[in-house]
Amino acid sequence: MNADIEPLLKKLHSQGRLRVWSLIITFFGDSILSKGGKVEASRIKLLMQAMRIEPGTVRTALSRLTKDHWLERSGNSKTTIYYLGERGVKEFGPASQLIYSSPNTKFEENWKVIVNPDLDYEHSGFVIQPGVSIIPISENSPKNSLIFDSKIKFLSDEISYKLLPKGYFNEINQLIDLFIEIPATKLTPLEAMITRTLLIHHWRRIVLNFPEVPNEFTPKQWRGHNIRLLIKKIYNELTPEAENWLNLPIEPSLINFKNFKTPDRF
Repeated sequence: MNADIEPLLKKLHSQGRLRVWSLIITFFGDSILSKGGKVEASRIKLLMQAMRIEPGTVRTALSRLTKDHWLERSGNSKTTIYYLGERGVKEFGPASQLIYSSPNTKFEENWKVIVNPDLDYEHSGFVIQPGVSIIPISENSPKNSLIFDSKIKFLSDEISYKLLPKGYFNEINQLIDLFIEIPATKLTPLEAMITRTLLIHHWRRIVLNFPEVPNEFTPKQWRGHNIRLLIKKIYNELTPEAENWLNLPIEPSLINFKNFKTPDRF
């Protein structure tokens, strides 16, 4: 295994009990759903084994996912095929929009400050504190709120750091530390797939646990400014070799991923 991805594997196994089922869902959502949605159990096990996850643990995770209707399965005694079940499709659809949204290159100058203690942050833009959020002036205003229209006159990096959601700064820095120096061109197809899957696994956790921070409110001197642009760059560098791994035949192999186009992400 390439020494450059060793920190990824150490981090994966150093966070307490590993949620293998969640890692499998990440692989499905990122690499399989757009390629016909089906994959052999043997390919899943190969990837998980390369991530140093025991076969018994993988079997348990697949069984749990099937029982809970995240996955469905078909096949015979020699080959088992897995695909996303009703719950998996329902859950990953909205999540994929958050995960793979394009980097915002437009600077939004006009904003609205919304004051309403009853607002849910998922529907009220960037929360700067409970009950107070900011949305672009072009978006619809929530009802029964106190609203101020304004422009960004000045925002120092010092204040920007303080506006970041608690824990967001450390999570983004950790992601950058883990992935920024990995030389994608020196990875084997399997190593590239491991790296891309873990990149999206980390990023997925961030976007599902933190509200989106507009670039206008992130510190300009911080390396996490416009983090989606950096994620896109790393992802695109890994994708050619990662896709090569999907195209490699395995035994027994019933699915030819070469028949499917690689989707554009971000």
